[in-house]
Amino acid sequence: MLVLILYFALCLFAYMISLNITR
Repeated sequence: MLVLILYFALCLFAYMISLNITR
């Protein structure tokens, strides 16, 4: 279960970074 939470946090972090790069 912990791996799933870490995976979700990693995806969210990458999503925020991609948004900052696009903007």
